[in-house]
Amino acid sequence: MPEDTGFTPLDSEHQTGFIKFTPVKDYIKSKFSMQSTKDAVEEFISRFNSLTATVLERAAKLSQEDKRKTIMLPDIQTALEKTVGKKYLSWEDVLASTLRQNPTDLGKISKGIVDYIKKHEKLSIQEISTSISREFNLPKLDSEKIVAFILSKLTE
Repeated sequence: MPEDTGFTPLDSEHQTGFIKFTPVKDYIKSKFSMQSTKDAVEEFISRFNSLTATVLERAAKLSQEDKRKTIMLPDIQTALEKTVGKKYLSWEDVLASTLRQNPTDLGKISKGIVDYIKKHEKLSIQEISTSISREFNLPKLDSEKIVAFILSKLTE
């Protein structure tokens, strides 16, 4: 769920025109083979333009806080996430975000990860090889060798 923007809609003096009526109406018609009402398109445009202005305002503020006169990609990304919600994060982003936490929270995160791993631990080699042996009608010794080989390749 997106976070409350903390901004009020722009007044008529500061209205933006990032997107226009006809392209939205045409897109709906060509993409979805549907008609759209004037008030529906106008509401979408109004909210989209306001949202865009909010994101840009936040990005500019972040840039100014870093004493820059240039809005950069991290400013836009942070402003978008704060305004419209989080995107899927790569493991590097998750790690970077995690490492910014205080030591107490890092301990809680660590415990949570360990608890999760314990709860979702993988089957043992013997359990896997027994399953393979049954599924493919192999001698248990052969299936253990296969599983051990596969695991050794995965951990190289």
